[in-house]
Amino acid sequence: MELFIDILILLAIIVGSVIVHRFLPAVPLPLLQVVLGCLAALSPFGIHVPLNPELFLVLFVAPLLYHDGRKTPRDELWKLKAPILLLALGLVFATVFIAGYGIHGLIPSIPLPAAFALAAILSPTDAVAVGAISRRVHLPKSILRLLEGEALINDASGMVAFKFAIAAMLTGVFSLSAASLSFVWMAIGGTVCGAALSFLIIRLRVLIRRLGVEEATLQTLLQIVTPFFIYLTAEELHVSGILAVVAGGIVHAIEQERAESSMLKLQIVSASTWSVILLMLNGLVFIMLGLHIPVVTAVTVESGAFDISRVLLYVAVLSSGLFALRFLWIYAGWTGAWLLGSRNKITKPQLKPALLTALSGVRGAITLAAAFSIPYTLQDGSPFPQRDLIIFMAAGVIVFTMVTASFVLPVLMKTEDDAAEAEQEEIGQAGGIRILQATIRLIREELSVCSEAAALSVISEERERKALRESEIRLIGIQAEREEAGSLFQNERISRETAYKFEELLNQLELLLTPGTPFPSAPSVRDMGSFISGLFVIEGRSIARFIRHAESVRCAKIDMYKAAIAAMKERIRNDNREISLSVIAEYSRRVQLLSPDASGQAGQEAFSLYQPKHWLEAVRALREEIRDLVDSGKLTRELAGRLLRCLDQVTRSVGEHNDPSFRRQGEGRL
Repeated sequence: MELFIDILILLAIIVGSVIVHRFLPAVPLPLLQVVLGCLAALSPFGIHVPLNPELFLVLFVAPLLYHDGRKTPRDELWKLKAPILLLALGLVFATVFIAGYGIHGLIPSIPLPAAFALAAILSPTDAVAVGAISRRVHLPKSILRLLEGEALINDASGMVAFKFAIAAMLTGVFSLSAASLSFVWMAIGGTVCGAALSFLIIRLRVLIRRLGVEEATLQTLLQIVTPFFIYLTAEELHVSGILAVVAGGIVHAIEQERAESSMLKLQIVSASTWSVILLMLNGLVFIMLGLHIPVVTAVTVESGAFDISRVLLYVAVLSSGLFALRFLWIYAGWTGAWLLGSRNKITKPQLKPALLTALSGVRGAITLAAAFSIPYTLQDGSPFPQRDLIIFMAAGVIVFTMVTASFVLPVLMKTEDDAAEAEQEEIGQAGGIRILQATIRLIREELSVCSEAAALSVISEERERKALRESEIRLIGIQAEREEAGSLFQNERISRETAYKFEELLNQLELLLTPGTPFPSAPSVRDMGSFISGLFVIEGRSIARFIRHAESVRCAKIDMYKAAIAAMKERIRNDNREISLSVIAEYSRRVQLLSPDASGQAGQEAFSLYQPKHWLEAVRALREEIRDLVDSGKLTRELAGRLLRCLDQVTRSVGEHNDPSFRRQGEGRL
C-alpha cells in the first residue's frame, strides 16, 4: 500500500510539473522534474522508491526506445549512417579509454577497471533526454536526426563496455577478443531478435483483425506490451534488449505503413494512448533521478572520504572533459570526411554545428540505471571501491549535461531563431491572405462535392446506372484520401485534431455516395465553415503559427487529392473510362485551386462560378466560429483579433468583394 501511495504522489508530481512548466517555460521540463524529485525526497514525508536496475530498464527504457524507433525517420537515419556509427561506436570506445584513464588520474582511489566502468556508463547519450531537450530547443534537422540515431545505438556499445569493465574489476581478468565477440553477438543478435519478434507480433495482430476482432483498444494494447515482450525475450537470449526494442519499433513502423494505413481510428487511439504513456514514463525517469540524488549525496558526505565541494569540482571537470572530447571527435571526424570524401556532398566543417552537436550529448536514464547496477561487493566479499562516489558522479554528470544543454543551447540558437521569426513575420500578411483564400476555395470545393453527391438521389431513372458508376469511382477516391490522411497523421504531418476532421468529412461524403444509404441533407455553408475553421483555428499567440498550421492542412489536402487521382487511374476500364476521366479532371482542378499559384487566372475563374452571398455566408461562419472559440476560452482575444483583421484584409483583396454591402456585413469585432 505504501508503494502504491508513493506512485500516486509521483504521478501528482508529474501533473504539477507540467502545470508549473506552463508558467515557467524558460525552465526545461526534465530539469524541473529533477528538482521536484529532489524536493520530494527531502520533504518530511521522505518519499523513497527503491530502484531495481533491471526493472528500471524494462519498465522505462524499453517502451521509450521502442517508441523512438517507431517515430525516427528511417530514410534520414540511413543517410547519416556513417556519422551515427562514428559517434555511437567510435566515440563511445574512445570515451571509455580516454575518460577512464582521466578519471583514474583525477581520483586515484578509484581503480582503473572501476574508472573504465564509470567512463562506460557516461559514454552513451540518452534518447529520452535528447528528445526532451529537442522539444524546447529547435535544433537543425540534420543535427537532431544525428542525435536521435546516435542515442538509439550507443546504449548497446556503452553497456557492453560497462559489462566487461565490471567483469575485469570483479575477476581481475580482461580479454579484448572476448569483449569484441560479445559485442558483435549482442548487437547483431539483438537487432535480428527484435525485428523477428516485432514481425511475428504484427502478423498476430493482422490475424486477429482477419478473424473480425478490429477493436482499436485491443490493437493498441498489443502495441503497448510489444516492447516489454521483445526486451525480456532478448535478454533471456543474452543479446542486447536495447537494440532489440529499437529494431522492433522500426519494423513496426514499416509494417504499420503497409498494413494499417487505412485504419485511421486505430492510429488516433494508438497515438493518444502512447502520448499519455510517454508523459508518465518520461516524467518518472527524471523524478526518479531527483529522488536518488539526495540519497547518494548523503552517503558520499557521510563517508568522509571526500569533501562535497571537491566532489562537485570533480563532476564539473569530468563533464567539461566529456563535452570537450565530444566536440573534438565530431569536428575531427567532420574535417576528415570533408578532406577525404566528396566536397560537393559534404559541407565544410563549421564550429557552431559541431558545438551544438557536442552540447546536445545529454546523459540520462541509461547512465542512472547502469550506475545503480554496480555490485556492492567484489568476489572476495570486500566492498566495491568507491561505489557511492561513482554513483554520485554519474548523477552529477547527468544533471550537469542537462543544465548545460537546457540553458546554453537556447542562447546559441537564439540568433537563428530570431532570424527565422523575422522571416515568418515578413511573409505573414501575404501568406495569411493566400492561405485564407485557399481555405475559402476549399469550402467551395467540398460544398460542390456534397451538393453533387446529394443530387445523385434524385436523378432520373435513365441516368441512374451512370450515376452509380460515378459513385463507385468517387468512393475509390474517398478511400484513397482516407488512406493518405492516415499516412500523413502517422508521419506527423497533420495533427490528431486535423485527422479527426478529415475522417469526419470523408465519412460524411462516403455516406452520401454509398448506394442504398438514405441521403442526409447536404451540409450547410455554416457547417462547412465550422469544419474548415476547426482545421485552421488553433490555440496560440503567434499568427505565424496559425499560418504554418493552415499551410500544412493545404498541403495535406493536395496530397490526398493526388492519392485519389492515382487510385482512380488504376481502376479505369472501358466501361467507366469517360466517367473516371471526368472525376479525375475534377480532382485535378481541386489540386490546381489549392496550389500556391491558384490565385492566378485559374483561381479567378473558379471564384466567378459562385455568388458573392456564398462568400459572405462562409466568412460569417468563420467569424462566428472564432467568437465561439473565444467565448469557450479555447482562443485568446489577442489571436482572435489578429485572425479577424486578417480575414478583413482577405475580403478586401478579392475582386468579387467590391460590393459595399458585403464589406459592411463581413467586417466586425469581437
